[in-house]
Amino acid sequence: MNPTKNDGEKSPLLQPASVEPNLDALPSWYQDFLEQVERFWVVNQVEPSKRSSFLLSNLLGAIEAGDKDRVHLILEVSLQFDGPEKAALLCEMLLIKQHFRHQELVRELQLMAEPSAVPYLVKALTSNLDYMDEYNGSGAGVVAKWFSHALLDIGTPEAIKALRAFSAHSDAEVREEMAYRLTKLEDLD
Repeated sequence: MNPTKNDGEKSPLLQPASVEPNLDALPSWYQDFLEQVERFWVVNQVEPSKRSSFLLSNLLGAIEAGDKDRVHLILEVSLQFDGPEKAALLCEMLLIKQHFRHQELVRELQLMAEPSAVPYLVKALTSNLDYMDEYNGSGAGVVAKWFSHALLDIGTPEAIKALRAFSAHSDAEVREEMAYRLTKLEDLD
């Protein structure tokens, strides 16, 4: 594969990264999407203290209406949300089955190392494993890996207790992933 255009010029995607991303190199549909995310709170004039509940109710409404584009937009805005209720919002969204962004929600909660997320992580993995496995298509062990990393990084006694409980899960892939993650905890001790 030749990484140059027909005229010998290198593709913009292969240029060294600059401080400012070159949005012209992105597909136009993605540029439009990023602009919608950026303009979301300009278009939706909602008081900051009410934004979390606004996002959650709009996500549920978009799911009910079958508006997948709106679902995706609201989840992206939620992942970028910086309000004090962000963790609670993402936890609630994690329990909703009818979307395909659970991995990103789990990862954000992992990065936040949010102790209040542990019961939601446990509930989501317990109740939504089959759904997440089905749309992900990679197997229950891959889905369990998202959760095992989050629980280990949160690291509270409750999170470690959840890892231990999942290491006895009925699904062999979940059991193996959680047992493996527990060995990483022992390596840290």
